[in-house]
Amino acid sequence: MKKIFCSLALLAFTANAALAGEVFDLNVASVQPAKHFYTDQMEADAQAISDATNDEVNLHYFPSGTLIKQSEMFPAVAKGGADFVVTSFGDVFTQVPMLNVSTMPFTFTNDLETNVKIFEAIIKDPAVKDEMAKVSGNAELIHVAISAPAAFLTKGAPVRSPKDVAGKRWLTFTPTASEEILSWGGTPVQVTGADLYVSFQRGMGEGCYVNTPAIVAAKLDELAKSCTVMPTQYVPMFMLAARETWNLLNEDQKAAVMKNLGGHDNSVKYTGGIGAMGQNGLNILKKKNIPVYELSADELQAFMTPCLERVSPKFIDIITKNTALSQEEAQNWLKHVIELKDQVAK
Repeated sequence: MKKIFCSLALLAFTANAALAGEVFDLNVASVQPAKHFYTDQMEADAQAISDATNDEVNLHYFPSGTLIKQSEMFPAVAKGGADFVVTSFGDVFTQVPMLNVSTMPFTFTNDLETNVKIFEAIIKDPAVKDEMAKVSGNAELIHVAISAPAAFLTKGAPVRSPKDVAGKRWLTFTPTASEEILSWGGTPVQVTGADLYVSFQRGMGEGCYVNTPAIVAAKLDELAKSCTVMPTQYVPMFMLAARETWNLLNEDQKAAVMKNLGGHDNSVKYTGGIGAMGQNGLNILKKKNIPVYELSADELQAFMTPCLERVSPKFIDIITKNTALSQEEAQNWLKHVIELKDQVAK
């Protein structure tokens, strides 16, 4: 299958092919950049779908910013601007407010398959499905995926309790990560990925609190002396098919798409690929004999309690402001997701 780039000619051909009902050249708009595991894997799976359908179903993948803006993905999949979308947080969680719980600290674990099961349960909850159906035109859920976890990186001993965070400055990327640091008594210093290495090198922070892929991207292995993995800062994402597009395919064609892209096993495959980016960073540290520490259940609980006390009200506020749920109902939804995590993790 030839790689076809975004053009008016392609889009016109896509529409005409769909109407003809014979060959389907379908676009996939994604939030992921061109140089990313997701992009490479999606192109390989698209080729497998073409092969399985005798070139009747051809998916053409458009990386971030080349076809549709992230904020426009739900409207696009609802109104025919895209056949498939791979989307994530940001405007998605304004449009589907109940999904905000999936970005809350400690919603996920350090086990990738468990994380897939948790997010599958969240996104398939009847109330969430109803929200998504309304804004996506009842799009078909193809798969979900979860990004890699966070980590504390220091130039000294590993972080094992909130006391090790308190009174120190920590380099972070996001407002949520900064809120977490504040809940443990630390001072967040928010920087960009481009500035992370120099900021850590020059002592603008005693440590970093970032996603594990940053270990490689920012070459933090050159500076860090210890690492503590944290089940936070996960970014959930999912792939949807426009309902009109999905209904055009026959059952064999749908089966080919789902075999290569859909369901739990492919959700684990994509999650695992993203997780491997973070694991690669941890492996680099281990090869250099830099300790990589994982918290015990009791140690983790010591972080969770103050963190959730601080951030939970903020997530509840987002949900109540953007849905018909009362504060009590939003609190119950949050509680339900935490219980769901415990059930799935068993």
